[in-house]
Amino acid sequence: MEQNKSQSQTSPLHPPTSDANSQFTILALILLLALYLATAFAYAALAPLTTGPDELAHYEYVRFIAGHGRLPVNNEERAQASYKSDQPPLYHLLAALPAALVDPTGPPTPQNRVGDTPRRQLIERTRHAWGLYNTEDERWPYRAEILAWHTGRWVAILFGAGTVLVTFFTTREVFARTGQRLSEAVAQPPSNLPTFQPSNLPLLAVAVVAFIPRFGLTGAMLNYETTVAFFSALFLWVLLRIANSEWRIQRSTFNVQRSTFNALLLGFFAGLAILSKLSAVILLPEIIIALWLIARAAKAQNASRITHHAFRHSLLALAAALSVLSLWFGFVLYHFNTVAQDGLWVGLLRPLIAADSSDATTNQLLSLLTGGEAGFTGAIENLESGPPWQWAATMFRTFWMVGIETVQPLAGVAPALALAFCLLAAYGLISITADRRPPTADRGASGLATQPPISNLQSPISYPRLLLSLLALHLFMPLLLPLLRYAVTFSLADTAQGRHVLFLGAPAFAILLIWGIEAALSRISIRQRDREAEARQAKARRLLRRKSASAFTRLSLWLTDHLSAFSLQASRLTPHASRLIPLLSALLLLVWTAAHLWAMTWAYLPPLPVSTLPEAKAQAAQTLNTPLNKFVTLTGYTSHLDPAGRTLRLDLIWQATAFSPTDYLTEVSLLDSAGRPQAQWLGYTAGGRYPTRAWDVGDIVRDTIWLPIEGLAAGDYELSLNLIPTSGHYPAGAGVMPLTLTRLTLPDTALRTFNNSLVFADQAAAAAGYSVWQDGQALTVLREFRYRETVLVSLSPLLPDQQREVRLVGPAGSLSFAPLRELNNTVLFIVGPDWASGKYHLQVTMTSPAAGEQQVNSSAVLTVVDRWQRQFTEPPMAKRVEANFADQVKLLSYTLGANRAEPGGGIPLTLVWQGLDWLGSDYTIFTKLIKADDQTVHGGRDRLPQEGYHTLYWAPGEIVTDAFGVPVQADAPPGVYYLHVGLYQQVGRQAVSLPLVQDGQPVDATAVIIGPVKVGGPPPGVTLTTTKPQTQVNQPFGDGPNVTLLGYDLGGNNCQQTAKCQLSVTFYWRSEAPLPVDYTTFIHVRNVAGETVAQQDQPPLNGAYPTSLWDSGEIIADPVMLALPADLPPGKYSVVVGLYDFYTGQRLTVPGAADNELLLEDITF
Repeated sequence: MEQNKSQSQTSPLHPPTSDANSQFTILALILLLALYLATAFAYAALAPLTTGPDELAHYEYVRFIAGHGRLPVNNEERAQASYKSDQPPLYHLLAALPAALVDPTGPPTPQNRVGDTPRRQLIERTRHAWGLYNTEDERWPYRAEILAWHTGRWVAILFGAGTVLVTFFTTREVFARTGQRLSEAVAQPPSNLPTFQPSNLPLLAVAVVAFIPRFGLTGAMLNYETTVAFFSALFLWVLLRIANSEWRIQRSTFNVQRSTFNALLLGFFAGLAILSKLSAVILLPEIIIALWLIARAAKAQNASRITHHAFRHSLLALAAALSVLSLWFGFVLYHFNTVAQDGLWVGLLRPLIAADSSDATTNQLLSLLTGGEAGFTGAIENLESGPPWQWAATMFRTFWMVGIETVQPLAGVAPALALAFCLLAAYGLISITADRRPPTADRGASGLATQPPISNLQSPISYPRLLLSLLALHLFMPLLLPLLRYAVTFSLADTAQGRHVLFLGAPAFAILLIWGIEAALSRISIRQRDREAEARQAKARRLLRRKSASAFTRLSLWLTDHLSAFSLQASRLTPHASRLIPLLSALLLLVWTAAHLWAMTWAYLPPLPVSTLPEAKAQAAQTLNTPLNKFVTLTGYTSHLDPAGRTLRLDLIWQATAFSPTDYLTEVSLLDSAGRPQAQWLGYTAGGRYPTRAWDVGDIVRDTIWLPIEGLAAGDYELSLNLIPTSGHYPAGAGVMPLTLTRLTLPDTALRTFNNSLVFADQAAAAAGYSVWQDGQALTVLREFRYRETVLVSLSPLLPDQQREVRLVGPAGSLSFAPLRELNNTVLFIVGPDWASGKYHLQVTMTSPAAGEQQVNSSAVLTVVDRWQRQFTEPPMAKRVEANFADQVKLLSYTLGANRAEPGGGIPLTLVWQGLDWLGSDYTIFTKLIKADDQTVHGGRDRLPQEGYHTLYWAPGEIVTDAFGVPVQADAPPGVYYLHVGLYQQVGRQAVSLPLVQDGQPVDATAVIIGPVKVGGPPPGVTLTTTKPQTQVNQPFGDGPNVTLLGYDLGGNNCQQTAKCQLSVTFYWRSEAPLPVDYTTFIHVRNVAGETVAQQDQPPLNGAYPTSLWDSGEIIADPVMLALPADLPPGKYSVVVGLYDFYTGQRLTVPGAADNELLLEDITF
């Protein structure tokens, strides 16, 4: 033992640690922890709420626990606590402790959840349902709900710091123990192992974990990721200590109590990790595999005892983990089992696996385990899927970095460098495991051992390989679940999320990365020394040759020596430079983190200028509290003149007093002493980001307006304010009268200057300068304008005889737009719903008597970003309707996917709608399946367009195509049905339908009738199985043919003139193939001159069974009564019959008949 001790103290693998080194390590660790905390808190402060994955759902769970002091105990409470409330609650319980100390009642009381009301998405359509619209209530100092949210983030940050700290101790465990094991065995290390420096490498591993941008940013959000990372890191630390302890069994007395404690601790931390996040369940099989690897690597002569010992350890660890988990699973089974409904097996599995049924993969697993009794096995709809290489690339990218809105910081450089470091580390790790030469205590220059080799079973090189195996296993196990899910679903969005691997395996990844890089550099250095030795031997051989060489040969050898010396000196720089590479990897991550923080300062949209704090009214320098109507009140304003004399800034402070049914455009005019406007602004409130219909009662909204005043004469002016409704349909109380805000005196303003110019062919034209303005600044670079944002363009003054037309032209193939306002060489546009996304340029047409008309296009002046993806082009229409509902919505057309259905089935229907105006109400589409003969309802549904695209969002002229299925009741009797389609608004508990409008006037009808549709079979009694007509014809109709006229019965041809004469005909049709339309039967009675003297047109059976519903083989008897004129002269007449389309007049073809009609017979009256 003394010999081993002295070796370990003098070995280069495990050098003695001085007090100075220890102090440096402690100080460096404290600095790294402080730097991590600083970056994490900066992430938390800069990131808007709901930036983190599922952050709102996590917050709702924490808020429920903090408010109730317990977990949800039924499904109703789980729905209240959001979809994460079925997950293990350890993090949420801990986060709820400080949150419970915060008074959530406010102020502020932000009502900005996307899913609260459909009006929210008027702000921005692309936000997901579990998101927030960020407002100025979120700014420091945090209060009420905002403070409670941030306390949850701070708890996550503390767990992240704990993970970083555990990474240090784990890394020190790896490198120190590995060096110690080798020191105990050999005096000289094997060539394939790095020269360990335990004081430095743990710090590098800490830096890797702390400054991976994904770990820092996601770990600073309100979620359970850092909590599971912390307990997973503790799990790994204990596992490595078990490996070290088991390795020492053959060298020391077995300590049963200590090994038992370690096994229990391993299971305890695994259980806590699973109690933090369910995906950590992968640690349970890792326990078994890892302890088996340890037992296999440490076995010696007492192999059976060691194997039994590992089995015992596994049972103890699993028992400890299950004991911890029993607290949660017992709670779930007690409160949420469905044994009464589903039986014992399914009733116990459903709450444990599928929970709220929101996850498709767990539902597939539940279906597999229950034999299809629960869950589902249908295909999972994926918004994004891709091949394996795309999955791997996405997994790698999301492991390292986080997108800041649409910005990927250093995306072109940092991932490539990270990949290079990973490949270098992989090379180093492979070099460790690939060298299978048995190490020796000493190896001479010849490579032969001078001492007996160590047995393979006791080889110290097996210990590093064991640690590598355990670390690789810990990193691979979290990858297993996403990989299996991808193999089943091929979904990128659901499975290619690198964070699921990072947070469970962060310490293992950092250790492998640093270890691999060190091993690779060590291997490179060893090879360099070998090359130096070979160079010295070659030089010695050249010296021997020089003594007997000629002068020319000696000169060549002299040059070779000097070149070799230069090369040798240059090569000696390689080991010194390579020592910086591990440090460079940490520096890369630190720079990458800084890039993320910098991007967060500008990439996010600024918060909406909305507050619920009473002191927000104090922003106004001038207080008014003037109601403009019953929906909005102007509480005050502040005006500010740009010192440069170019713009006048006006901040209007509004307060919502009721829900507005229409959006308003704010119009501000600067009037001269004669009342003439000299400058004007028109735009949506808050730059279009917060339209009036989205306002909640009590919202305080700041609306910033910029009036260009360049070139205006000094003098007295008046500021006038007006609100202009965008909708033509609004209640009487929504109107606004202009309001005079204030009178002001302008000093001399700046002369007009322009940042751009247009070049006309006729140089005699006036100077064609222009500037595009945004937020009070004349733009010098291309900037983005969003939907509803105002575009202000100032132009050079015109000469007296000139005229000018200005338009904004969009991307190729899109429309061009005229300005909404034009005043004093300033034109104003508003990005509308029909503006395509892309680059826009100015098109200026100048007209003058001297130069005629000249048109010039500028370069791109702005970029439009609109994420609504509206459609304004009519699709191909099957059945055009043009049904106007109250001048608000029009049903353009429909497509009936099938006109036959079975009871209990469905009818596919596609409706094409068009918005006619901005709507202040949200309408629901109703579809009723009504039986034709008795008008009873036997199916239908009420639904939102496109299952959620509310009519509230529709723009005037927008085309909305809506495809869905209409359910048929299972007890619907056979017969002919029609679909009644309309729109209604829920007013209280009553549904108020929109009336149809014809010729500008509303009518009593509220539904469009679509059909016919046959449900089940034909109406009772309309078909025959056999028939024997008086006169057989067997005449086919249609090209197929489609129907055959088998024959007819004719009666009433012997009436007298004084009688009321009728011709009675019964036709017997047999369907041969389906007909595409409903045909009408015509019967004509013609005289000898070919003139029609009597006729009857009617659909078969008077429409009771339309021809489009006839099925092949059906025989239909169709009686027709034809009234004859009372003054019909006696004589010979012909009776002809045919079928035609009522809407087009097109007759169904009759083979061999030019007029597509059939002569039945000649009769005499």
